This record gives sequence, C-alpha cells and structure tokens, in this order.
Amino acid sequence: MRYKDFPKHDFRRCLLVLVTLEELGARATLHYTAQALECTRAEVLRAIKLAQQQFFVGIDKSGPVYRITSWGVLDRGGVAAALRQVPEDDRLAQIFGKESIVWDRETEADLVNSLADAVAMRRQPKSGREADVYRLSAQLLKTRHRMAADFLDSAARQFHYQAHTVPRPFPDVVKDGLVRDMPRLRNLLEKRLDGVRSW
Repeated sequence: MRYKDFPKHDFRRCLLVLVTLEELGARATLHYTAQALECTRAEVLRAIKLAQQQFFVGIDKSGPVYRITSWGVLDRGGVAAALRQVPEDDRLAQIFGKESIVWDRETEADLVNSLADAVAMRRQPKSGREADVYRLSAQLLKTRHRMAADFLDSAARQFHYQAHTVPRPFPDVVKDGLVRDMPRLRNLLEKRLDGVRSW
C-alpha cells in the first residue's frame, strides 16, 4: 500500500506512516519509510508531527530511527482495520467521476499508479471514461510493454461490449481532458511498469 493511495488530507495517510514505522522496526528512518510508501521524507515527517500533535502518539527518535512508544488516543487494532478496508481501486473512479479533472502532480501520479495496478491485478474499468483511458494507455504502451497493452485494450473492449457503448476516438479523450499530456503519460507509465519511481 502506498501513501498516495489515499487522497490528499486523508488521515489514513498518517495511519499508514505509523504502521510502516512499526513494521520497519530498527530500519524506521525517514528514508526507508518514504521508500516503502513511495512518498517523500517531508510527507513522512508531516504525518509523524500530525500524529504527535493531534492524536498524542508517542514517537521517540534515536539517531535517525523513529519508534512508536504509545498509540495515544488511537486504537492499534482499529488503525489496522481502517487500512484493510480501503478500496485501492477507487482512485481512477475518483478521478473520472469528476465533471472536470484538475490535473496536478498528484492526480497524474494516481492515474499512472492506478493503471499500473490495474495491469498487475487484472482490474476491469468501471466506467466508459476509464475504459477510454485504458484504450489510450494501451496504444501508448504497445511498443515496450506489449502484455500490459494487450490487457488494457482487451479490458476496455470488454467493458464497451458489455455496456453496449462505443469507445470514443483518441482525440476526443484528450479534448475532454481525460489525459493531459500523452508523451508524459507514456513516459511515466513505462517507467512505472519498469519499476522506476518518477515522483
């Protein structure tokens, strides 16, 4: 699970940092925690300070290593349960459920991560807009990542077939704002599928 699986200002980001600190044990430095969650050290530090100030979580720092000494007003079992119930595949639905998409670095990261996760988990699109982005992404990936492209294209075609809808032409997908920058999207998708962090 990644830090940015949750929307900005979602307290589950903080909970995820706390659980990761606990899991890393003697390796719970800002560097390794950020690496495990695919976020920045500043984001980890903000989450630690938030937990300490607002929920009275006891966190000791010995050298570069952070250790949770008390969960404060939080219930450790409740924290784990809250993180287990998160539908990780809702990021695309959140992006495409909006009438107009505000493209920023976080939205772009959510799109790329969701598409890569969809390939890894063989997740089907939930809407026509999502299926259209699957199709477009398949075209962008077909040279270097043929299997991923084949899955995305097949999933999009299956969605449109079952929904009795017609896929939109690629220029309309771009014009409608579902994708902002195709060369950048291709580059980020290829890097993500190659296992390279881009953010």
